[in-house]
Amino acid sequence: MSGAPDETSAALYNGVRRVLERMGIALEFATAVRGESRAPHTAKRALLDAALGHGGPHLILSLGEKLMRARSDPSVTVLRRATDPADALLRWQRLERFFHSRHRTETLDASEHGFGARHAATQGEAPAPVDDLLIAGIVLALIRAAGGRGVRARFGDGVPFVSGDEPCLARLSDTTDSATWWLEWDRLERPVPPTADEPPTDPEALEARLRVEFTRDPARAWTVADLASRCGMSARTLQRRLEAAGTNAGTLVRELRGRHAARMLAETEASLAQIGFASGYADQAHFGREFKRCIGMPPGRYRSML
Repeated sequence: MSGAPDETSAALYNGVRRVLERMGIALEFATAVRGESRAPHTAKRALLDAALGHGGPHLILSLGEKLMRARSDPSVTVLRRATDPADALLRWQRLERFFHSRHRTETLDASEHGFGARHAATQGEAPAPVDDLLIAGIVLALIRAAGGRGVRARFGDGVPFVSGDEPCLARLSDTTDSATWWLEWDRLERPVPPTADEPPTDPEALEARLRVEFTRDPARAWTVADLASRCGMSARTLQRRLEAAGTNAGTLVRELRGRHAARMLAETEASLAQIGFASGYADQAHFGREFKRCIGMPPGRYRSML
């Protein structure tokens, strides 16, 4: 990772800028980044420093909730489809691998009603406290979107923050470890998955059903058990039927991811990073490798030939 540029996601930068503008915070120094997937990290830091001066740490944390309401952003749509808090964190970590050059959210510990996390740098200086607070606020918002109720955080030495319509934050001191969090919730209200019809009996009908289920959430880390449940059968039955058709779940999901990415390349103006993330790839390298394996050429070349 040495030599990675000091950049951040342009979508995140533009999203923060829009939210602050709507709040009436003067941003004459900040212009929107257009036609690029990345923005200078210093530009985002300037935005957050302006917000900090306007509303303090509480405002930075609350930005996460507001940013995750931008349903027109394809990456936000992917994040909000998380089925539970653990899935929400995994999706955020995958987004960081696509869009953030040197900051990562690491999982420290987990229990039934919470998990620990740390916001750290992959190289160079540690993130500034305003960066820590923004990401913590985003993850809290994603936990709520994934069904968490009574969501709250504790920072480093126990400083609490409650996520919700009326969040409250105890005073953060200069000695507070803003990079280490314990995020927890009282209960989960999980969305009810679609009810399966009669299990498909022939290979064509089975593949059609799997295609429909995959399309509901292409970015999901689909397992054999997940797919089988959506088809109204056991994992072993699904494996046996796919083997009889000359394929397996892993191969089928790779093909469906490749087709989904190819369709986005042809039908949208989304960046390669947005497409790779929305299609469920782990990072840019994985996207390029698997897309070429499926389609026969790298994603950038494929788009240039359309």
